[in-house]
Amino acid sequence: MSSLAAFRIASRIGLNTVARQSIRVAPRAIAMARPAVAVRAFTVSSRLQNSLASVLSTEIKSEIATSEPASEVIGSFLKSSGFSVVETEGKDEVELVKKNGAETVHVFFSVSDITNADPETFYEEEAAEFEQENQEEFEDPTPIRANVVIEKASSALGVEAIVQNNLILIESVTPYPSAEAALSNTAEADYKRREIYQGPPFSNLDENVQSSFESYLEARGINNELADFITEYSVHRENKEYLNWLKNFKTFVEAA
Repeated sequence: MSSLAAFRIASRIGLNTVARQSIRVAPRAIAMARPAVAVRAFTVSSRLQNSLASVLSTEIKSEIATSEPASEVIGSFLKSSGFSVVETEGKDEVELVKKNGAETVHVFFSVSDITNADPETFYEEEAAEFEQENQEEFEDPTPIRANVVIEKASSALGVEAIVQNNLILIESVTPYPSAEAALSNTAEADYKRREIYQGPPFSNLDENVQSSFESYLEARGINNELADFITEYSVHRENKEYLNWLKNFKTFVEAA
C-alpha cells in the first residue's frame, strides 16, 4: 500500500474515532482531540511533500548532468537557410519564419511530438531490429506534425505534413483566401479552416503534380534539411522545457 493511501485510511480511522467519542465525551474533550488529528495529518503531509521534492531534485540533477549542447545541425541550418525561430519559453509550439521575395514562409510544429511515439509501433520496430544482425542503431520513428503556410499579399497556401526519418511527407494542400484565414489563432478562424475543402490526400494526386509541388516547396526551403532541423530542435527544446517543468513543479511542491 502506498504512503498516500495509508495516510488517507489512517485519517478516516482517526476521524471516525473522534466522531464515536463525541457521543460519550464532553465538548472540551472533542476540542482537544481534533488538533491531534490535524497535527498528525500535517506531519504526514509534510513528509510526503519533502519526499516528492527530494525525488524532483534528484531528477533535475540527473537531467542537468545528462543534457547535451544543441546539435550543430541547429546552428548550421539557421545560418544557411534564411529561417529564423520565433519561440516563447514555456510554449509548446515553435514557428519558423522566412522571407522569400514577396512571400513569407511559416513553419509550425510542436516540440512535444518528439515524445509522443506510439509504444506499440516502437516495440514492433525494435523487435525487427534484433532480427537483423547487421542493422545499425535503431532510429526513432516518432512523427512530428508540421504545418507550412506560404503567405502572399492576397492569399495563402497551407500544407499539412509529417516529419519522419528526416523526410517531409506531405498529407494535404489547402489554398486560403487570405493570410489571416490561414494564420489566425482564434477558435473562430480554426472552425472556418475546417469548413474549407482540404483537397484530396496528397498521395492520391497525379505523380507529376506531386513531384512538381515537392520541387515548388524545396525552392522555398521545405526540404530534408528542414526535416533534420525540426527533429534535432525538437529534441533540444523538449529537453529544455522538461527541465523547466521539473523546476516549476518542485517550486510548487515546496511552496507554503
